[in-house]
Amino acid sequence: MVNTFKLFLLVGGRREEVLSLKWNDIIQGNNGVLFFKFRNLKVERLGNKNTPKKYSPINEDLMTLLKEMGYDQMKGKNVKLIDPGNTYTINTIMEKVSRSFSHFRKSAGIETPFTLKHLRKTYLTWVFHTMGSDTRLLSSHSSMKVLENHYINPLLLNVEEEKLMKIKIFG
Repeated sequence: MVNTFKLFLLVGGRREEVLSLKWNDIIQGNNGVLFFKFRNLKVERLGNKNTPKKYSPINEDLMTLLKEMGYDQMKGKNVKLIDPGNTYTINTIMEKVSRSFSHFRKSAGIETPFTLKHLRKTYLTWVFHTMGSDTRLLSSHSSMKVLENHYINPLLLNVEEEKLMKIKIFG
């Protein structure tokens, strides 16, 4: 389960999107950067049949996790990262992962009602921290307003505030 939670934090997709990821969903971009390419299930369910795919870049942290999960042996295979034997339905896996996350949160003594979906919000907040308004291109949201109202944690320093904190007068 720990790898599953890390995957949620490092990919930033919704539950079904992350739990449906397969090893052959990893593609290489023009500059050699690896991405997960997956369906935007929420938009598809709203009736848009021509929904563009979503992309999640595979950074160093995510690649380290993927290697721990067997990347070198599994890359290119049409096998899910989580539940590779297709033992459970997607709804069962989503329920098990959500309950497990709540159990681990409570076991860790975290009283805040932090849920699995907060990992997506954390991911998008950190992407925003680096990419600013370009975050919506990666998240496939129609506007920054949606991200600002529902995903980005305003308590974290924004990009400009972080730059100001790095200014050194003496040295």
